[in-house]
Amino acid sequence: MLDPIGPHPPSVYWRRRAAALGGVVVVLVLAVWAVGAALGGDDPVEDDTGERVLGSASLLSRLEQPVPSSSPSASASAASSGETTSPANSGSASAADSPTPEKPSPTPGPPGPCPDEAIKLTSWADRPQYRIGEKPALTFRVENVGPVPCYRDVSELTQELVVFSADDATRYFSSNDCYPGLAEEPKLLKPGENRTSTIRWVGNTSKPGCPVKREQVPAGEYVVHAKLGHLTGPPAGFRFVR
Repeated sequence: MLDPIGPHPPSVYWRRRAAALGGVVVVLVLAVWAVGAALGGDDPVEDDTGERVLGSASLLSRLEQPVPSSSPSASASAASSGETTSPANSGSASAADSPTPEKPSPTPGPPGPCPDEAIKLTSWADRPQYRIGEKPALTFRVENVGPVPCYRDVSELTQELVVFSADDATRYFSSNDCYPGLAEEPKLLKPGENRTSTIRWVGNTSKPGCPVKREQVPAGEYVVHAKLGHLTGPPAGFRFVR
């Protein structure tokens, strides 16, 4: 195998073998150099490791830094709506806290006539029972139950005591049949003020115009009403017995 065989001189074959061997050596050298370049030396590895370590440390330092609570605009918004009150809100709070001045009450005008709902009428007999021939004392009272002073005619022309049977069906007597009033008499009634008047009834019947013939009422149950013009008070009962 070492001796070349062929039509050419041996020197030709040796030169060819030397050239082939040189090419193989060059290829091997290039391959070794390429592998070394790919793997890198000590400094590049250290640099790469250093960059990676530095990168990790930089990331760690960034993670350890305090995170801002919010952006400047958000902080400003939180400050305006948080514990710190803006001047506008302070003004609103002060306005809400300050008491609203009360409006002065209008000056009341002069007293006018008493409305019907401000008038209360009551009547009563001084005893619940009488014998025939006794004279009951019947009392009339008018009271201002309204909130303001007012005028009302309480003269004998308008006030009246009327006696009926217990069922209010039969009229027996009126204080105005024989003694009617002569003139109006408006009186100022303050709130809660009342006027009273009392008559003695002999127990006889009467009719408008006061006819001469008048009779003693029989024993039985009766009621008396106070009247003032068109207003009539509730009944108050009493009786006559023999």
